[in-house]
Amino acid sequence: MKIAIRAINYVCVLLLLAVLMTQFLPFWGCTDCKTHEEDRVVSIAEYTWFPEHHKPITKGMTDVYLAEYGQDYKDDNGKNYKFAVDDVIVTCAIVLISGALGVVLCLVFAKRAFVTLLPLACGVAGAVGYLSIPALKIGVNYNIHVILLVVTAVVALAGVIIGLVDWVKKRGYFYSILPVIKWLRFSVSHSNQAQQ
Repeated sequence: MKIAIRAINYVCVLLLLAVLMTQFLPFWGCTDCKTHEEDRVVSIAEYTWFPEHHKPITKGMTDVYLAEYGQDYKDDNGKNYKFAVDDVIVTCAIVLISGALGVVLCLVFAKRAFVTLLPLACGVAGAVGYLSIPALKIGVNYNIHVILLVVTAVVALAGVIIGLVDWVKKRGYFYSILPVIKWLRFSVSHSNQAQQ
């Protein structure tokens, strides 16, 4: 079990490093950016840290929200809401922080299975965020982000399950439950025979 747990933790480290790396790769592009050459492509990290430097991309995201939500994205006066960077920053901050902490903890405590709870949180929160926020759906390599986050969540969940099974075996809980299971089987089989 220790070898499997250690291997899963190292696989989680590799997956989390890939997830973190994708946060700094080009993600959004702007086709009508004629004035600012640097705004043609921007990473998630760069946009969330300096959104005021990328106004054409913000306008493009507002248009995406209007196309996605229609009239629901307008205020009471019928004016368009401006795209809020908070829609993106919460998911990206969770992925960035839990991913970085997950890498450190999975390396430091490689023999512990429950360390994979952090990569699990990173994968689940990230995948849910990417699948639910329209601004993240228009990214150039959106599919790569989602696939990495889902695979991270699945591998981390396997680590948690293996750790849970190992913990139950070490504590002897499985063997203390065994007589109860035998008793339940016995009582169910006798009640079935009585009904016949």
